[in-house]
Amino acid sequence: THKPVIACLAIDDEEATLAHVLQYGVREMAVIKSGRQGKMFPGGRTKEDYFEEVLGKLRLSDLGEMLLVLGPGFEKDEFAAYARGKAPDIAAKIRVHGTSQAGMAGITEALKGAAGAKALEESRVGVETIAVERVLEEIAKGGKVAYGPEVESLAASGAVETLLITDLAVRTEDGERIMKAVDQARGKVVVVSTHHDAGKKLKALGGVAAILRYKTS
Repeated sequence: THKPVIACLAIDDEEATLAHVLQYGVREMAVIKSGRQGKMFPGGRTKEDYFEEVLGKLRLSDLGEMLLVLGPGFEKDEFAAYARGKAPDIAAKIRVHGTSQAGMAGITEALKGAAGAKALEESRVGVETIAVERVLEEIAKGGKVAYGPEVESLAASGAVETLLITDLAVRTEDGERIMKAVDQARGKVVVVSTHHDAGKKLKALGGVAAILRYKTS
């Protein structure tokens, strides 16, 4: 299972769709029906019950760095307010955005638009920056870290826990070989863009660095 970059919740008065935005595309994770019939909720069910069910799903799901809550009506704002009262940890990740439709179509619309681009950019740069800073800290204290040419042999021996590689190095034969070795050893790969500071720092280290599973002499 790949960790999502961000999660999206498209919600209206009929249903809520939860999707994960992965580095490789969007995956629908769950659809929760509101149970509403016409203007009414049958059998004593209320909008709160609907929101609580949605929140239950979110509690069980990895939301990545951010939760984009979107949709055409007021439900997105009402749900964000409900989450603030019931689950502040989830609410802290919420960004609300209006779309012309709900469901996967609304999620696609948001991700293609400026809001999705901004959310992805903020969260991705955040993830990449934290990863690079961790490498620099480990280097400063002589910790479980390697960078430059020595990474390849360590990757081949299964020593790499997290590989950081620039978007430029990814395209090289060496880069592909290292990523494959890390993936086979169930390590994590973080591709870092050279369009921001963290990427430039990684480029200066040779375009590739690794947090190791154990310290090498």
